[in-house]
Amino acid sequence: LPLLALRAWLRSLAGLLRHDIAPVPHWGQRLRWWAGVLLLLGASCALEWSRLYVLEPRLPGGHAGGLIGYVLGPWGMKALGFAGSGV
Repeated sequence: LPLLALRAWLRSLAGLLRHDIAPVPHWGQRLRWWAGVLLLLGASCALEWSRLYVLEPRLPGGHAGGLIGYVLGPWGMKALGFAGSGV
């Protein structure tokens, strides 16, 4: 998420320095972009939950992958199996 924020900031800075008046993206484009970000976040958390279970005793009061991984991880393991959820 910090890299995505940095990309958005650099894009707006470049437009400001070029004096571009860029058209505002259509709401459909924004919706697809945010859906992709949420999909990436969910998949990353589920992958951490399914692969980093060995480190759970070292984590302070939580599960590997956080709450999102704890919710999505078992679903991915049940639907795809251990190897499939890693792919």
